[in-house]
Amino acid sequence: MGAGLLARVAACTLLLSACATPPSGPGGDAESEARTTTWRGRFAYAFEARDGVEPRRDSGTGGFVLRAVRAPQAPRMPPPPVESLSLELYSPLGQTVAAASADASGARIQLADGRRLEAADPEALTEQAFGWRMPIGRLADWLDGRSGDGPAERDPTGRLLRAIDGNWRVTIVEWGDDGPTRIDLDWPVQPVVPQRTLRLRLAVEPPARGR
Repeated sequence: MGAGLLARVAACTLLLSACATPPSGPGGDAESEARTTTWRGRFAYAFEARDGVEPRRDSGTGGFVLRAVRAPQAPRMPPPPVESLSLELYSPLGQTVAAASADASGARIQLADGRRLEAADPEALTEQAFGWRMPIGRLADWLDGRSGDGPAERDPTGRLLRAIDGNWRVTIVEWGDDGPTRIDLDWPVQPVVPQRTLRLRLAVEPPARGR
């Protein structure tokens, strides 16, 4: 999804008149809407793969909207897990590049060129679609300032600063009143074969709860 690919996708989007209509938001009733959080922001990425004689590099920027529905909250329990997600990616010009969703049944993505892909693993699905992976399944927790069971560093108030989660290095660069506003993501922590690296930078607006 570098400059050339973004340009082709944008052109395709104009020609096909929004062929990549985002899926309806997760949940459809008032109860699930009350458990929905929406984040909006911008992303920048730099990807490199060394699977041949010459390294392949790709980079780009865009916007995103992430909606997450969490399971019903049980009294005196930790924050509930994410039940379903939808992620929309946009070009710098605001045109839809991709619309993805994930839940217990698997992950799906629709691209601006009309392709629809499905997989059990949402990260693998974005790698299949773009050549690099977007950590859809973990984003909601990181945007909430939480991480998995890996090593983590927190400030004196308990806010997450750095963590290792699912082979991603998560660095919360800046906190706002309602959660992280800048997050740096680096993959992989442990090398993979063929060798690939991804740097993903997110700038996030305050979340909207209940919609």
